[in-house]
Amino acid sequence: MSTAGTYYFGISSYGNSSYDPLIAGSGRIGATSGSYELSVVVDTPTPTLSGDIIDVSPDPRLDAVDAVTIAFSAPVTGFDLADLALTRDGNPVSLSEAGVTLTSSDSIRWTLADLTGLTGDPGDYGLVLAADGSGITSDEGASLTADITETWTVNPPPALSVDILDVSPDPRLDAVDRISVTFNRAVNGVDLSDFSLRRDGVDVPLIDPGDFGAAVALVTDDLITWTLADLASRTADPGSYELLLTAEGSFISDLAGEPLTSDASDTWRVLEPPPPAAFEPNDAIATAAALTLVDGQTRISAFVGDGTYERADVDLYAVDVSAAGTILLDVDARSLAEPSQLDSYLRLFDANGRQLAQNDDTSGSLDSALAYELQSSGTYYVGVSAYGNMRYNPLVEGSGRNGRSTGSYELFVRFQEDSTDPDPDPGPGPDPDPPAGPMEPNDSIATATAVVFDSRQAVIAGTIGDGAYGRSDVDLFAVELVAGTTIEIDVDARTLANFSALDSYLRLFDADGNELAQNDDAFGQLDSYLRYTVAARGTYYVGISSYGNSDYEADTAGSGRRGRTVGDYVVTMSHDGPSDPGSDPGTPPPPLDPAEPNDSTATASLLTVVDGRVQASGTIGDGEYFGADVDLYEISLWAGSAILIDIDARSLATPSTLDSYLRLFDATGRQLARNDDWRGSLDSRLSFTVQVTGTYFIGVSSYGNSRYDPTVDGSGRSGRTTGDYLLTVDVDAPDRPSTMTTMGFPDEAPPTHVVELLRSAAFATMGAGGNAGGRWTLDRVR
Repeated sequence: MSTAGTYYFGISSYGNSSYDPLIAGSGRIGATSGSYELSVVVDTPTPTLSGDIIDVSPDPRLDAVDAVTIAFSAPVTGFDLADLALTRDGNPVSLSEAGVTLTSSDSIRWTLADLTGLTGDPGDYGLVLAADGSGITSDEGASLTADITETWTVNPPPALSVDILDVSPDPRLDAVDRISVTFNRAVNGVDLSDFSLRRDGVDVPLIDPGDFGAAVALVTDDLITWTLADLASRTADPGSYELLLTAEGSFISDLAGEPLTSDASDTWRVLEPPPPAAFEPNDAIATAAALTLVDGQTRISAFVGDGTYERADVDLYAVDVSAAGTILLDVDARSLAEPSQLDSYLRLFDANGRQLAQNDDTSGSLDSALAYELQSSGTYYVGVSAYGNMRYNPLVEGSGRNGRSTGSYELFVRFQEDSTDPDPDPGPGPDPDPPAGPMEPNDSIATATAVVFDSRQAVIAGTIGDGAYGRSDVDLFAVELVAGTTIEIDVDARTLANFSALDSYLRLFDADGNELAQNDDAFGQLDSYLRYTVAARGTYYVGISSYGNSDYEADTAGSGRRGRTVGDYVVTMSHDGPSDPGSDPGTPPPPLDPAEPNDSTATASLLTVVDGRVQASGTIGDGEYFGADVDLYEISLWAGSAILIDIDARSLATPSTLDSYLRLFDATGRQLARNDDWRGSLDSRLSFTVQVTGTYFIGVSSYGNSRYDPTVDGSGRSGRTTGDYLLTVDVDAPDRPSTMTTMGFPDEAPPTHVVELLRSAAFATMGAGGNAGGRWTLDRVR
């Protein structure tokens, strides 16, 4: 029986089974009759009693607990305050002398109330109902047999703090009219005398009108956010400004009387007005300023932000070229002798306004540059704007959005016409005083130039077109590497100070001449770059040629085709293996000490994982942005890799003052994971499994600087601490997929359709029906 009550047994003959037990004689005549004996056994279960103290929430908490609920499985008697024991940090807290009450309306749910005076102090609390000797029983006579406990923590309230919200944009061209000041809870006692304003170190009065007109207004709606208004007349002049709130002597306190003990400040710059707008208006192709090239080049000075559209300003320039060739565009702003605040964005358009090329940052700088091969003569348009304003329509004035900065810049334009000479003069040469170049012939593995590394790096200048094969020239270099070594190869030609016409092509081979990796263009340039980790110890060969000559045989001199360009180059090779590959690599190198600046993904320090681990020692506060400093690290990961990132600062042998904040981003700067404190420590730690093979970024900053944009230098706010740290990254990577190369298509004639070769099709045959202009079928071999 599931419930208590009165139950009835009915006995009849077979055939009389459907009678109504409420109506005598309601059945039918049964098949038999006779006497019987009835035995009834009732097994009555032993009653039980259980209880629970309902969880205190929130836990941990900042305030006292006023009431706690205790619930039993059945109505009880014999429950009183003497059955309960309260402790704080293990010490007893008396319930009998503080007006605490214990009440219930149904004898099942009981409320222990009026606890505020006992649970307000910070500490770890415990409430125990001891079963033994309590005398608590249910109506069925069951006794409570197990103790009931609940614990919670009351943390001390945070200190009263204040923040002056950052002035934005900064730097700026106009005055600041309003500034908000935010406390972490409601306060009294705030007035203008608590603030001071300085320009270039000189006091600017806030109360005395002086030459500024009316006094500054100070208003609030909630006693938490206070606003200084009517500041425009005091902040219009160019200069460096600082607004300071001084806690000492301010009489600012929260509603409980706790005084403010920490100061707050914010700084910003108002720039000198821009020079006369020499080229304005030039915000659309119809009004673009015409540039005249002298000896194929020109350089002009201008300003983004001096036009009608201010931070949405666009400067467009028309460049006429009389033949096909290569145009080089370079914007200098941050790299000027007197650096500008402009973070530039560069675009190139044809006469119809169709974008041909674009660039944001180059060579680790916020300045922009690009090189592009123009296919025909005509008029082309160069667009310069601020980062953030990169989707404007060049045919429509004012079609962009506000960029993130303004400032002066210099634009350098150079055009080099394609030569009709089959073996032209290779050009003006590389940068001044280049390192010694390789000696010809070095067009095959047998004659490759041996590379000697100095501190794991080698820089070599060379020329494509100076050998026996003219435009089919190849320069091959031999490098000795041990297993697990990652080599980086960077070819500079179009990006040299003395522009080279070479559009390079880069390949890496093993000792048998098998291609391991290749690259044509990198970082938005016609220069080449690749990075590769070798699986075995041996000799590897770096091949440099011209685009169009990308299918030569590394072991056969002169086996390639005529490339499209010739010219000088400088190749930089670096690796993370032992300095002498012929020796025992010995102990691993000490942790990487990243060099500033590394405050954005564009300038991130590169991490190379060796045997599943890499470490870096860094400092927050040693960069340009001091307390707002961010250290960003770039790491390449395979899909399915589990990464564990650990920051040691407070836990170092010599503890650091840094309270760290840790973030993980994908290649676009989208946050994937974050952590502040780990297991009661102010150090940070996180783990994450990546789903996509690619580049990821690790961001280290101070607590308080947790919302910076990893793609923008200086986009955060000052954190609360600075100091040294040790970054440890452990990577558990899955087996790497095999690499494949699609061969047989010349550079100038790629296939009409792209066939994606998956690993599952590694063992397949070409099905019938394919043709040069259509799609082939892969039939898997099982």
